[in-house]
Amino acid sequence: MDTVLTIVLVASWAVILLGLFLYERLDRRVAALHVQVEQLLRLQRTLMTHVNADAADTEMVQLLRNLLSEGKTYEAIVSYRAYAGVSYKEAKAFIDALRTGA
Repeated sequence: MDTVLTIVLVASWAVILLGLFLYERLDRRVAALHVQVEQLLRLQRTLMTHVNADAADTEMVQLLRNLLSEGKTYEAIVSYRAYAGVSYKEAKAFIDALRTGA
């Protein structure tokens, strides 16, 4: 009887430990997916900003082009970053695309 009880106890602990292990792996995977979703949302925001800039924000685009023509690339990046609420990297990518006409 004691042997059966010991086997059941060991098996129960094994199941609990396996469950904890699987939960930890799933938790890490969900966290990684959350980071990827945030990156995709930032990219979507940047792309939508590009589309909207061509259609509705012509004054801002003109201001940025004026700054670029005066050689004030950094000021253009900072201005666009403040205007669009994007990261420095995203603003620089937008200004580079604006400069090359892409």
